[in-house]
Amino acid sequence: MHEKRCQLWRAFREGLAMADRREALIALLDPIKGRKYAVVDAAHFDELQTNLTDAGLPYRPLYLDELGKNMDAAGPHLVELPDRGAARRLLAIVGDKPAVVWWVWPDDGKDPGEAIYEHLRTINMVEIPTEPESDSPDEDEEAEALDTADTGPADHGHDHHSHEHPPQPKPRRYDLVVFRHADSSVMEMVLPILDAHQVSRLFGEALAIVLSSDQSNTPSPQDEKVDENGFIVFARPAILPPLPPGWLRIRPRQIQALNAAKLDPDAKFSYWYVEEFMRHKLAEYYYAVSDEGKREMVLNGRRYAKSFGLRDSQSQAHFVTLMWTIGPNFFLSPGFKEITYDEKMDGPAKIAAYYDVDRQLAADAIMNADDRYWYPEMISRKDQKRHG
Repeated sequence: MHEKRCQLWRAFREGLAMADRREALIALLDPIKGRKYAVVDAAHFDELQTNLTDAGLPYRPLYLDELGKNMDAAGPHLVELPDRGAARRLLAIVGDKPAVVWWVWPDDGKDPGEAIYEHLRTINMVEIPTEPESDSPDEDEEAEALDTADTGPADHGHDHHSHEHPPQPKPRRYDLVVFRHADSSVMEMVLPILDAHQVSRLFGEALAIVLSSDQSNTPSPQDEKVDENGFIVFARPAILPPLPPGWLRIRPRQIQALNAAKLDPDAKFSYWYVEEFMRHKLAEYYYAVSDEGKREMVLNGRRYAKSFGLRDSQSQAHFVTLMWTIGPNFFLSPGFKEITYDEKMDGPAKIAAYYDVDRQLAADAIMNADDRYWYPEMISRKDQKRHG
């Protein structure tokens, strides 16, 4: 009897939590101007169309022939949400499945329902490289080659027909595949890795895309965007290039990023830090150190950060960056050491305090940088005891 009551109580509490989360999502969507829509992934349901009909929610299948004849019921469905009641009814159907992506579309006098439907139909498929790991040039390299070709061959003072030139690599080939843009876990991994042209292609005229986060799949840079209820709002960037023609194309490096997002947390962190941050912000170190070396050093830096009580990935990333820019032993230098061992301060507080350290003390730390600290096993016990 006691066990039965406990089960009922747990179910009641879970139901309350789910209801609170639904209301939190509605409160999140309300202030965003524009028409609200949901794209629901039928793959997560036995009878999605029946469920939507029973709930009084009109729908439009987005797959017509992408998966073959009579397969429209298995793909994404566009559902308009004219009011909060419609959103609540849909949320009751979806539950906690990662099966819905929320879109906000401008209400500018055109038919927004038809406009978003036509747009979403154009992102049902994406292009991915046939051989992501091959040495074939990607589209950026191809464009550079075309620019060079336009100027004509350079005159090297000899007969170009007198010898054979080495064969040129073939342009990279791409395959057209189905894009599961109604699966929030897929969109959560894809959106952060896109460049401005790709974002323009994915968004169309959309004002915002809202996801329910599956944080086990979230790349490290997204941690700070997930709100307390587990939602992420991808607002339309203030400046975007014009909508490019053709299919959305995912580049080889981005495929590697998606594969990294499926790895353990340390692997995800090191991939993001090295490829998405370090390559752009710390380029001098990125190109000076081998790939394996960079990742080992970043993970060793993250382990230091964790040992000093920096639990969140953003603080850990800042800590590693200070190791690169000041010195890998910066945290033991006067002015920094006191912060490092302050057990009352959490990660963000320590990072803020590090950045406020006197400039002269920071300069002294730079002058006393010791690269051995990138590799803790190289530090003698005597040194560890002296600094600990």
